[in-house]
Amino acid sequence: MSIVWLLSVLFICGLFSANDCSRICFSCIDKSENETCDKVVKCEENEVCYVQKYKGADNRTRYDVGCSYPELCRKNSLGVIFGRRSADHYHVLCHRCCTDNVCNDAFSCNNDFKAPLLQCLSCGGVSSVDNCNRTAVCGHEEVCFIQKYRTMKNETHVDLGCKASTMCMNGLTSDNNGRRSEEERHLLCETCCGGTSLCNRNLDCSHHLQTSINTSCNSTSSCQSNLICHFGKCQCPNTDYFWSINTCHLLKQGNHNCSSSYECRQPLRCFENMCTCQKERFWNGSTCLQKKTFHNTCKLSTECLETLFCIHGVCKCDRLDYWTGHNCSARKTIKSTCAKTEECKDSLHCFNGMCSCLGSNTGLWDGQICRPKRTIGEPCSRNDDCKSNLYCNSSKCFCDVFWDGDICSGPTECADLQFFTDDVYVIYTNQTTPKAVYCIIESGLKWTVIQRRLNFSENFKRNWQEYKNGFGDVHGEYWLGNDIIHMISQNGRHKIRIKLEKHTGEKFLADYSTFRVRDETSKYLLNITGYTGTAGDSMDNIKGGKSNGYPFSTYDGGSSCATGQGGGWWHSDCGWSDLNSDVNNRFKWYFDLGETSMIKSVMMITKY
Repeated sequence: MSIVWLLSVLFICGLFSANDCSRICFSCIDKSENETCDKVVKCEENEVCYVQKYKGADNRTRYDVGCSYPELCRKNSLGVIFGRRSADHYHVLCHRCCTDNVCNDAFSCNNDFKAPLLQCLSCGGVSSVDNCNRTAVCGHEEVCFIQKYRTMKNETHVDLGCKASTMCMNGLTSDNNGRRSEEERHLLCETCCGGTSLCNRNLDCSHHLQTSINTSCNSTSSCQSNLICHFGKCQCPNTDYFWSINTCHLLKQGNHNCSSSYECRQPLRCFENMCTCQKERFWNGSTCLQKKTFHNTCKLSTECLETLFCIHGVCKCDRLDYWTGHNCSARKTIKSTCAKTEECKDSLHCFNGMCSCLGSNTGLWDGQICRPKRTIGEPCSRNDDCKSNLYCNSSKCFCDVFWDGDICSGPTECADLQFFTDDVYVIYTNQTTPKAVYCIIESGLKWTVIQRRLNFSENFKRNWQEYKNGFGDVHGEYWLGNDIIHMISQNGRHKIRIKLEKHTGEKFLADYSTFRVRDETSKYLLNITGYTGTAGDSMDNIKGGKSNGYPFSTYDGGSSCATGQGGGWWHSDCGWSDLNSDVNNRFKWYFDLGETSMIKSVMMITKY
């Protein structure tokens, strides 16, 4: 502080008597941290200096300094009294009080300041206040009190001292306090005060003079119970209390009994005589939070949305329910519509949009669960009791075609057949529909021929539907059909062997350890990898124009490659191979046998 301000303080003190010059403070408002206050004032009796730090609506930090009642210094430093005072004091950050002259010259404060402790008269069992000469220093949040009581000898005595402000009865008599000890004394009245040391010296202990909540007051001692006098009105100590049955009670936490929402701590409400959060919110011990949804972590089921339970630390539905996206609902039974298996009862699966026993062979619904269907030769009462393609004949499951150990159907490829010479044999494309195919035994394996070109006697410039169904003569040149090739290749792991012959008579092999054709929705997308052989890899491991990973195309599907080269194939930039093309009675296996030098080919697959 500058010499000028010291002289000002001394001058002001000199204007008053020594008794009057008890406290002088700086007094300014709306100052920034770098500014100084150029005004001092003489405080009222028992007032202290203060500094208050706050943010205005413009979010700038400002300071007010001046005089204040010491009782206000004992309030919550975060602003129970001062917080959000008006539009220009948007939010108080801290409030500091001090007791020396002009001690509020520094524009700084924090929330660690503790208000000066009260000193109170402290005696027990004296006949009057005048007979008490002993004092005590109170703790934080304590006030001075005086209690008057009557003994069994009809003598009136007085107790004085310190106590928590929330324990003050301020004049109320109560059956709970009557005959308190072995002396069998009866409490007549009690009064509390604060803000000024030894304030219980001059207290008037009479409950007839004390007023209830929201009534006018001059001091805390004139208010009932544990009320305090705040801005001329008897009020509860702060907003953490509510008034009920002539005393201030702490607002109730979540899950405590209540009679009205007035008794509950915000944002709780009183519902069915219990302080609870609004619907879809839960009490975490200090506030209401949004309830947690499906698969969120939790500690208690009360944290989860209605119908969910906290199971192993996660909000889940009961085992018999499923999550709809909004709540838990009972799992669905057989033939109910569904979007996923979780919606169906245990052992049921969501298949084609309906809860069912997965697959025709897997199980039969008995009203509660899916049980296994009966196999060949086992007892039955109806056809549904038996596995796929079996039927109930003479109370036993019967197959009249070919039983492969799992289903009643014919072989689906040459590898399933028993044969010893290369020839035409019958396989079954959909368990019971026969299809003639050429089978070859080679390298100890049984191969299914899916394409064969021998002499250009068959026209391979065909449309999409023809390549889908297959065409040609199984004894000569033919294409087996994309649907059947897909059916065979997706049933287990398959490899392919491609046999080629040039116009010079030279013969070559190209083996691929992986061969699979997807269904028509993917346009029969090809997966072919793992080349070995003598012909060169014209299907996969080449830059540009490879067939692996590409869909099948034909001339009627807009493929310029199929239009220009004639045949349907897995075209990519009219690339390195096309065994179904026809360019001057030649077809292509470019890498590394020459672009159009092939005259014969056989494509055959087998499972392994």
